[in-house]
Parts: sequence; structure tokens; C-alpha cells
Amino acid sequence: FSLVKENYEAIKKVYDNAFESLRLIKELYLGIKDAEKRGISVLETKKLLFIGEAIFKRGDYESSIKRLKEAQLTYALETKGEFNLLYFVKNNPLESSGLYSGLFLLVFQVF
Repeated sequence: FSLVKENYEAIKKVYDNAFESLRLIKELYLGIKDAEKRGISVLETKKLLFIGEAIFKRGDYESSIKRLKEAQLTYALETKGEFNLLYFVKNNPLESSGLYSGLFLLVFQVF
């Protein structure tokens, strides 16, 4: 009976690792898509994601999780504090118009 229990625990660990890897892969793809939409380069994150996917496809789910968590940390570092002015202006026209009018008044007051 103990052999069955050990086999069950081993299979459950593989199952949990596989689905955790899939969750991380989906999460990273969504994050990368959002970052690229905002004009932020996430090249290193992509590299680590592709390595993690290759390891996942090979069936080494535990190593895949490690690599995908590294990709998450890299993503956080690459996107932290990034601001793209063109993206902001495009998606927030009302706030941008206030900024432009203030800048316009400032320039004419100086001259």
C-alpha cells in the first residue's frame, strides 16, 4: 500500500508542476503582450520564457517552473517604472490636452 501512496504523491507532484508551469506561461505571455502594447521592451523576459517553454515541452516541469519564475522576476525588473509618453498621450487624450495647453501657456509667458 505504501508503494501506491508513493506513486500517487510522485504523480501528483508532476501534475501540479505541469499545471503551475502552464499558468506561468500564460501569465507571462499576457504580461509581455501588455508591455509591448505600452512600448516597453521585454527582450530578456522573452528569452527566459522561451527557455522555460522548451524545458516544459521536454517534460521537466520542476525546472520549467524555476525558469519561468526567473522570467517573472525579469519581467518585473524590465517593466518597473517604465513610462512611454506616446502611449500615455494616445490612450489619455483629455489629460494630454490639459498638459499641452499648460505647456503652451508656459511657453508664451516666457516669451
